[in-house]
Amino acid sequence: MASRYIWQIENGHGMDTPGKRSPKLEDGSQLLEYEVVRKITQQIIGQLREHNVQCILVVPETNDISLIERCKRANAIKQKSIYVSVHANA
Repeated sequence: MASRYIWQIENGHGMDTPGKRSPKLEDGSQLLEYEVVRKITQQIIGQLREHNVQCILVVPETNDISLIERCKRANAIKQKSIYVSVHANA
């Protein structure tokens, strides 16, 4: 049975986006949004696929992709879609 919708999963910001990171932790490290969100989107996609739900990762690149390009990619999918943009603000 074909999926009624295709889930378009978008992983927020790329690694070049200024800001989008936690305050420095005690050891001097920081949590970077793009790293955290990429792990979350992979988990979401994995679970969707386990349930035979059709899905795609809109931005597989780690660099920043403009909102215009994200919209072009989303609109290129002609099937009914659910678009989810995942973010994790500090």
